[in-house]
Formats: sequence, C-alpha cells, structure tokens
Amino acid sequence: MNNKIKTWYMNLSIKYKMLIFFYGMIIIISTILGFYSYMLSSNNIESEISETSFMDVRQIGNSMDSLQNDINDLSTFTILNKEVQSVLKSNDPYNSENIDICKQMIDHLLISKNSISFVSIYGDNGFEYYSSADGSSGINSLYLIKQSTIYKEMLIQKGRPLWVLLNKENQVFITNNKNPKVAMCRTIYDTNNYNKLGIMVLYINISYLEKFYTDNILNNNRSLLLLDNNNQIINYKNFNSRYDFTGNDLNKIEKIFKEPSGKGTVDIANKQTMVSYTRLENSKWRLLYLIPKSEFLSTVKSIFNVTLAVIIGCLLISFVIYMYISSNLTSPIKKLLKAMEKVNEGDFRRKIDFKYNDEIGTLGKQYNEMIDNISNLIEKVYKLQIKEKEAELKALQAQINPHFLYNTLDTIFWKAEKAKEKDISEMVYALSKIFRLTLNNGDEATLVRAEKEFIEYYLLLQKNRYKDKLTYSIEMEEEILNFKIPKLILQPFVENAIIYGTEKDDEQSLITIKGVYKNGKINFSIEDNGIGMSQEKIQELLNISSKVDHLEGKRGYAIYNINQRLNLCYNNDYELIIDSEMGKGTKILLIIPTEIEKFEWRI
Repeated sequence: MNNKIKTWYMNLSIKYKMLIFFYGMIIIISTILGFYSYMLSSNNIESEISETSFMDVRQIGNSMDSLQNDINDLSTFTILNKEVQSVLKSNDPYNSENIDICKQMIDHLLISKNSISFVSIYGDNGFEYYSSADGSSGINSLYLIKQSTIYKEMLIQKGRPLWVLLNKENQVFITNNKNPKVAMCRTIYDTNNYNKLGIMVLYINISYLEKFYTDNILNNNRSLLLLDNNNQIINYKNFNSRYDFTGNDLNKIEKIFKEPSGKGTVDIANKQTMVSYTRLENSKWRLLYLIPKSEFLSTVKSIFNVTLAVIIGCLLISFVIYMYISSNLTSPIKKLLKAMEKVNEGDFRRKIDFKYNDEIGTLGKQYNEMIDNISNLIEKVYKLQIKEKEAELKALQAQINPHFLYNTLDTIFWKAEKAKEKDISEMVYALSKIFRLTLNNGDEATLVRAEKEFIEYYLLLQKNRYKDKLTYSIEMEEEILNFKIPKLILQPFVENAIIYGTEKDDEQSLITIKGVYKNGKINFSIEDNGIGMSQEKIQELLNISSKVDHLEGKRGYAIYNINQRLNLCYNNDYELIIDSEMGKGTKILLIIPTEIEKFEWRI
C-alpha cells in the first residue's frame, strides 16, 4: 500500500507534488500549534481559575470562622455570667426575677448579632427559656433532648462549642422551625464546682450563611458546598440548577481531602469538576467551591474555533495564490518539454525563448546551446565515421607487418636451433613471445598469468645481457593468476629496477617480484637493491597531472602512463606506493581490485 501511494505521488506533476507537500506540512504544523496552544491556554486558565477559586473559598471560610468565633465568644460570655449561673442553680427558676434576667441577656444577644436567629437555654433544675428573631417558636423539653445523639456529643465536648446541622432527621430543639438552621450547642457548668447546670443552644439560619458567598463568587454553573464534620451536606448553592449529590459523589470528594485546605479534580455527574476546599477551624466543617471545567474551557474552545477558521481561510486564499504562481512557474517547463519532444522526433531546429533570466530561463539558454552542439556533433560524427572506415582499412593493412615480423622471428629461431646456437634461439623465442604477449590480440586487458609470463621472458632477455650481475625471482600465488588486469602494468617497474639497480651499480643486482591475494585485492610488489631514488623523483613519477615534458625521458613517461591507465581503469580505487631511499634500493607496491569472475587461461 505504501509503495502504491509513493508511486502515485511521484507520478504527479511538480505543481501538485509541491501543493500536497506544502499543504500537508502547513496542516500538520497548524494542527500541532493549534493543539499546543489549546492545551497551553487550557492549562493556564485552569491553573488561574483554580488558584482564584482556592483563594475565594479560603476567604469565605475565614469569614465563616470569624462568625463562629463571635458566636462562641458570646455564648461563653453568657454562660459564665453570674446571674445566668444563679438562675440555673436556683430552686425557684421561674420567678419573675429569673425570667427578666434571661430575657435581658438573650434579647441582648439577638439585638447585638443579627446572625443569631434563635436562642434557647435549658437548666437541669427545670428552667427552660427561648427567644426567636425569625418567627420560629416552641422548644422541646430537656428530657427529649437528652435522648438525642446531639446531647451525647455535647457531653463529650465538656463545655466546648458543638456545631451541628438541624435537618428533618435532627430537629430535636425547635418544635416550629420556620427556616433551616445550624446550631452551636454547649453544656453549662458551675464555675465554682464544675457541676453541670444545663445547656445553651444558639441558632443561625442557613440563609444567613449563604450571603457570605451568594453575591460574590457564584455564577452560572459554579457551586458552593458546605459539609459538616461527618461529610453530611449542610448547604449546597448553585444558581443555575440543583444537583442532588449522591453518596458516590461525596465519596469521590472525600478522597481529595488530604490536607485541611487544598484543591483537586473530581468527576461529578459525568463532568470533570475542579474542587477547591478549606476546613473551618471552629466547627471542623468543610467549605467546597465547585467549578465544572466545561465552563472555562468553552472560552478556550471558542478561541480555538476562531483560530481554526482563520487557518482554513488563509489556506483557501493561499491555494488560489499558489495555483496562479505555480502555473506561471511550470508553464516554461511545459514549453521546454514540448520542445524536447520535437527534438526526440528528430527536429533539431526547434528552439525556445524565455522572457526572464531566472533558473528556468538559464536552463532554456543552455538547452538552445545543447541543441546547437548536438547538431554540430552529429555532423562531425558523420564525418568521423567515414574517417574511421578509412582508419580500419589502414589498420588491417598494418597488421601484415606484425605478422610478418613474428613469422620472421620464428624462422630465425628454427635456424638458430638447427645451428645449435642455444642462447640465440632462447633470446629469439623470448623476444617472439614478448612480441605476441604485447599484441594480446588487440585487447587492453590480460590475465595475471600472461603478465607473469611476459615478465619472465623479459627478464630472460635481460639475464642474457647482464649475465651473473642480474639475479631475479618471480613468486605469484595461484589464486590470482586467472584475474584480469590492464596489460603491461608491471614491466615498466621491472625495467626501472634494472636501470636503477643493474646499470648504475657495479654490485650484483637482485630483483624480487611477488603477487599475493590479500583483503580482497591483488597486491604486487617489485623490489630491488639498487641505488634508490630521491623523494622529489618519486613525487614526480606519481604525480598524475605532471606533464610528459617534465619527466626524465621514456622511463618516466612509462610510469606516468601506467598511473594514468590505472586511474582510468579503476577510477582511483587503487594504490601505487614507491618506497625508496638513495643507496638503499626501491620497493614498488601496487594494490588493485579484483574482478568478480575469473577467466580461464587459453594459449
């Protein structure tokens, strides 16, 4: 499938390739940037709103703590009052004087604190009194109150304030309650002997608590939840709609209560909701601020939608501009292609003219020049073909001379044999073999085996010339003999060894020629014990760019020619190393690649 898509894409025109490529890149980059911006904005807004809501809920919690502190302080002042203590210790609690004392104290509480909606006092001596500021009336007897869980918790507190929610299941104090309330309950003890004298309960309407947060932070779907120390709901406020929290929701919320104050995220009613909470120090209640993430993410989504619309609009506009520009750019290329089709049909007179001197205009000029050159070359090639035919005829005639010379040498060899001139016959035979191997049927490549044979005959001739002054050895591994190499690449180095090792030195000359197969290549070495060469001479011989005029006669030219031939045959994939010092002889190392196939030796 991938190959089909690749083939389909590569077969499209340049214009549509560029269109798909650049539009693909733009869409990918825009998507990545848009997604990154969306996530970054969402995280930043979420972090900012989370921090703000956390500060708001702590501020509200501090205000409610202050309210509860005031209530606690007022209740403490009341129950420690000597007159109130005396009423609760009196054997005749309902005399007019006691009633006036309680009425005065409780009315003072209701007047001084509009947060207090109801106050009740119960004495163990049978005294009971209440006062209301919200229309609620009637209180249950102390006997009934003592049966409740709240009373037992009050005893455990030993006079410390106990804040409780008075709901339908927990309404043990007021018989006709007009408004939902929370209550601060505490037992009253004799200041002299710490004997229990009774209880006192101060009530606050929940509606009064709501004013701490209703006008300030609630809007739309944001909610505020007040839980008691048993994680029971005291109050839940949401302007938009009411949601009945389930036990499962409260269990989820409880899991984030790891610190007295903090924040977290909870899934409520299938909505991811940010929750910031704080604990009230006096009552140990928790105040929670709930904000659905969808509320603030809608703003980010609207920004994302606008950005997406802008990107799509820009893509549409750029598409029109791209098609116009690409058509202008590819039109000259199409013009060039049509001209090339005509050339392919044989019309070399078709030229093109571009208006501008940009890259395509330059290409058109080069094309026109190429057409002119091709036309001229065709004419030249036609003439050369005629000359080649003439040259072939002359070459055929020239072959008569080498064959005549070879046959003449063969006649001389047999006459020397007949006259029993062994040295002459060996030299003539060697010379004829050298001549034959040199011709090599006109082929520029030869086998290592043939090159070895050529050197053997060449050194045989030189041995007859220099006698005992020249000693040589030729060692070549059988493995390399059937590899093909350019012909006559070793003889010039052997000749050079004789010239610098035999002719110019009175000492006995030793020439060692070796050929081995190593690391996948053929390694030839020619070593002599002659007078050696200077480094300047070595560099002159190895420098392919050297001019022939700078070389020392024919010998330098032969090595230069070998270097040139090797460079052409192996494209620099060979090594020619000359290691020599004056007075210490010379070693030539030639490393060339092998061919894949071997060739059978034929005589």
